[in-house]
Amino acid sequence: LMALSACVPVTREGAARVEAGAAATAEAQTAGHGEAHGEAHWGYTGAGAPEFWGELNPDYTLCATGKSQSPIDITEVNQVDLTDIAFHYAPAPLTIVNNGHTIQVVYPAGSYIELGGERYNLQQFHLHAPSEHEIDGELAALELHLVHKNDAGQLTVVAVLFQEGAENAALAPVWAHLPAAAGPEQSF
Repeated sequence: LMALSACVPVTREGAARVEAGAAATAEAQTAGHGEAHGEAHWGYTGAGAPEFWGELNPDYTLCATGKSQSPIDITEVNQVDLTDIAFHYAPAPLTIVNNGHTIQVVYPAGSYIELGGERYNLQQFHLHAPSEHEIDGELAALELHLVHKNDAGQLTVVAVLFQEGAENAALAPVWAHLPAAAGPEQSF
C-alpha cells in the first residue's frame, strides 16, 4: 500500500492549464473518446516513456527535474510513523472505460478515505499491468490506483500492488466487464 503523488506543474499558470487540460481529458475519456485533442501523449514505452515525460509539455517540467516522481523504484524500507488512512468504501454501481492508457472505473459519490483528519472522496480507480512502480527493480503483476480528491481539489492516490495468485473476489466484477480495447464507457 503506497500513497503517491504525480508530476505537477511549475507555475500557477501551468497548474491552471494542466488542470483545464486534465478536466478536458477526463471529460473526453469519460465520454469514451480517448485523449482530448492536443494533449501530450504519454505512455510507458517509446517516445512517451517516463524518462521523456518532462519533454512532452512545458507544464510537465517537474517530471524531468523532480526527485520523487512517479513511476518510482522502491529500493529500501524506511520505518516511519505515518498517519493512518481510514477507508470508508461502499458497494456501488460503476462505470468502466478503456481510455487507451488504462482500464478506469469511475466511482459514484459516497466512498472516501480519511487522512490526517481530512476527507478525500473516491473519484475513480484504474489498473496498470504490469505495475507502474517497482520494488527493488521488480514489477508486480498488477497495480491498482485508487484516486481520491478533497474539497480543495487536492488529490491523494492509494496504490495497491498485486501478485498473481487466487482470484480476487473484490475485483471479479471489474474483470467480468473489462473492455479489450479503447472505446465507450460501460456501466455495471
